[in-house]
Amino acid sequence: TQSTWELMKVDMTREQEQHKVWNAAASDWKTVKLDDVVGSFIEFMSQSCITHPEPVTIVMREFLEELLRLNNKRLEMMHLLRSMKPPVISKTACYEWHTDMARIDKQIVAVHEQYLNKLHREFEQTYNACIAEVNKCKSGLLLEGVCGAEEIQLFVNDKLMPVVGTQQRLFETHLEVMDRNLERQIRTQREEVKGLFRYIQGVAFMWDEHKTRLSNQEHTLQELLDACRHKHDSLNRERENNLDIILDKLRQEATEKALDISLNHGERMLERILAGYNEFYQQQVDIVERYPNMIKRQLIYYDESICKFFDLSRLHPEDPGAKDFSLFPGLPPEELEKNPRRRMTKSKKSTGKAPSREGTQSLVGTPRTADGTTPEQDIEKEKLKQIIQDILETSQGTTFYVLSVAGKSESREKTSSFVEENDAEKDTDSASNHIETIDDEVAETDYLEAFGIPTVLIVNVKDTIRNEMLEHLETWRVDAVDRSKAVVQAKGEELENELELRKHLHEPRTRRVEKDVRNVRAAELVLHRARVEQHIEGINNTLLDLKKGFTEMGADHDVQHERFKKDIDALEKDFLNATKAKRLQELSKQLNVEKERYMSVIRASLRNFRQRLDNTNQMLRDSNGLFIQSFRVFSDGGNFCPDEIVDFKHLLDKMTKDID
Repeated sequence: TQSTWELMKVDMTREQEQHKVWNAAASDWKTVKLDDVVGSFIEFMSQSCITHPEPVTIVMREFLEELLRLNNKRLEMMHLLRSMKPPVISKTACYEWHTDMARIDKQIVAVHEQYLNKLHREFEQTYNACIAEVNKCKSGLLLEGVCGAEEIQLFVNDKLMPVVGTQQRLFETHLEVMDRNLERQIRTQREEVKGLFRYIQGVAFMWDEHKTRLSNQEHTLQELLDACRHKHDSLNRERENNLDIILDKLRQEATEKALDISLNHGERMLERILAGYNEFYQQQVDIVERYPNMIKRQLIYYDESICKFFDLSRLHPEDPGAKDFSLFPGLPPEELEKNPRRRMTKSKKSTGKAPSREGTQSLVGTPRTADGTTPEQDIEKEKLKQIIQDILETSQGTTFYVLSVAGKSESREKTSSFVEENDAEKDTDSASNHIETIDDEVAETDYLEAFGIPTVLIVNVKDTIRNEMLEHLETWRVDAVDRSKAVVQAKGEELENELELRKHLHEPRTRRVEKDVRNVRAAELVLHRARVEQHIEGINNTLLDLKKGFTEMGADHDVQHERFKKDIDALEKDFLNATKAKRLQELSKQLNVEKERYMSVIRASLRNFRQRLDNTNQMLRDSNGLFIQSFRVFSDGGNFCPDEIVDFKHLLDKMTKDID
């Protein structure tokens, strides 16, 4: 029994030793297996399909191509601005350009969101592949029985998932940095495009305002011409009315002398009308000849607006003759005073106060340098030297000085760009601490450069627009003056043709007045006089006919009387020879018959003559009355004047008395 116990004890000791050896070997095998799994998983995570997923590279390449395509369209739109110069440039064209740029910007934002979502999906698939590999390792360990499920889960959580989490954070950090950089780039470019839009909008506004001012000058010229024409038409209408009054009077004159006097008045009035035509023509010409000066004033204003907008000066600030410079030396001073900018400058100068006595006294003791200037003046000269930024020269040899406040705008632009560059560098550095480069073709700067607008291009476009505006200003100044002179020439020819037409129409008026009015009225007067004389002559002829008829009747009565006397004398012999009473009675009866026949003939003749006389006299009176009634004045549709009617009535009344 003791021996059995000893043997059992030895066996148990050996089994314990063997168990310890087996446990140590199993632990080493487990460690080796786990290390192999970790090594293989790290090797898997280091593969290019995980660190540089091919789908991500393809998406990034497509992303870059799409950004390049949209950015090329935007750069083409930027280059279009080089051709935006007068007279093509306008506010409408600027708004259309800005609308197109905004549309491209929206497309870039949409592409940005679209491809970021694609990258998220591709990285999600890569993450899922990593999780699948983790599950594969976990299944392999379980299948080989390396350790239990709980231990395997702890192993996965401690050794494998941190590697997956690190890779996931790298992906997320990359996408976050990429998204932030893209948004910053888009926001910056929007501000740059908006600033460029305001720039070209200002240029377009200047040109549109200048065109509007030129159009207003044309309207002003037309209004002045219309006002002058209205005034002339009023005066000419008054003269024409006076001429009509004179002609109406001329048409109703009663004598040749009055006709000559009225004709003389009409000729003088026609001369006044002709002089009014010449005066009106000269006034119109004076107004039209002021048009080039009106255009020159607007060109001066346009030139000053361009210089102010681009911070330019035609003369060096230190040039003593700068204040006496004139864009149009021939323009009268009173025309220059009509320039609104010059009026403003003059008013500011006129409101300035004279230096006080204290200020004058303080200047007396001011130290001066060797050249006779004060230190303050030297400082001002240094400032003047600093504000001359650049010198431009046009193709026609005109020099412009680019002015700017010393470092004001440039420092602000440099500061903002420096801050943005520092922010981008910080984001890139923070990302580079957690991520390796995905690929040389899809580096982080590639997608930023793919749709970037170079600052040099923006500056170059602005300089091109400025230079084009200056070149156009030089040519436009000459063209605008030439056009104004052409307008003056065309208007002058038009006015001259109008004057010639007026003279041509006016020239025969004097002759027509004399021929158609004076001579016609004189002929009417002669005709009236001849008609009255003819009427009087007719009355006199009728009266003479009556007198002649009366004389003939008397002669006929004498013949009848002689015949009757002869018949009576013949009966006297019969009476003397009659011896019978019956014969005497017969003779007496015959005598009475002869007497009655004679008397009846005489009475019939007298009665006929009296009736004829009464009828004729009545006819003459009626004819005279009707003739007087035929004298109708002009107001009744006739052509007799009152004085003429009075004279004719006097003559006809006298004839009536003669008739009676």
